[in-house]
Amino acid sequence: WTKPLPGLLNCNVDAAVFKEENIMGFGLCIRNADGSFIKAKLGWQHGFINSQEAKALALLEALTWLSDMGITNAIIEHG
Repeated sequence: WTKPLPGLLNCNVDAAVFKEENIMGFGLCIRNADGSFIKAKLGWQHGFINSQEAKALALLEALTWLSDMGITNAIIEHG
């Protein structure tokens, strides 16, 4: 986690591929500049994809989620 500038939020994004189960999972976590928890989201998707595709889908999910909530002051950080 990297502390954002005051007035900004940080949205951490991560994804994992579980080949044997044929699914990918993702996690999103929003924190403010003080490091306080704001909101989180978890999800999964069936179908085999590679790790780069999983990260891309997780980033797309984060952008859509932030947009749906009207959050425009977030920095996205992915692992």
